[in-house]
Amino acid sequence: MTLPRHMAGDRMRRLALVDAASAAAAASVVLPCQLPTRAVRRAALFSSLISGRASSGLQPTPTQGSPAQRVLELPSLSYGDTPMSPISARPSTPDTSWMDVENASSRRYGSRGPRISLDSGMRLRRLREALNEPAFTFHSKVRPRRVITYVQTTPGVDPKPLQDLLRAEAVRRGWEVRAWQELVDRHGPQAPQASEQWRKARKLMHEGFADGVLVLDRSHISPDDAEYEVELWFVHQRQCFTALVNPESAAS
Repeated sequence: MTLPRHMAGDRMRRLALVDAASAAAAASVVLPCQLPTRAVRRAALFSSLISGRASSGLQPTPTQGSPAQRVLELPSLSYGDTPMSPISARPSTPDTSWMDVENASSRRYGSRGPRISLDSGMRLRRLREALNEPAFTFHSKVRPRRVITYVQTTPGVDPKPLQDLLRAEAVRRGWEVRAWQELVDRHGPQAPQASEQWRKARKLMHEGFADGVLVLDRSHISPDDAEYEVELWFVHQRQCFTALVNPESAAS
């Protein structure tokens, strides 16, 4: 039976639409073998993680965000009867006392051997010797070194024995002492700047009439460490020296 031309055209259009719908449905179906490899691995990993947590008693709990987001609650730890969180289970302040002991030992026993703390007498002696070195390095070939002898006594005490001792010591060292360079302070212990005779000794060294000063021990200048050190620096800055018959360590 032959259909009219207009009916045959409608039938062909319906068959074309059915074929197109079938092709679209077939294209929308994706087989498991067609999934990307990374997506398959991610799904398998997530599935194994969920199954493992479920078997150990851990239950997934949804967060405040999207329903698809999941977090796992860790069980609380306990130490005796006191519950502890996973963060507080680790000690907050580790024991570092061993570091203090090691540092103290390293400071005492360094690469140069044991360190011995110096007393004030030994420290001042080393300082004086270091400050005297420039003055002793230079030596005039024309004249000997001119030195002041300074004695500090109390009223009523004869200074002559000390003056003779200092004069003999100067001669032994090859220094020259003139009569007007023998200074005696009879007012007893006092600050160096308060002594008229010590101020005279400073003036002679400052003006170049003496190369240094010689005393029996540091107590004749000052028993105070700070005052004594100031005078050492003053003499050094005038390119002169401070000499002692009895060094600081022996006098201390």
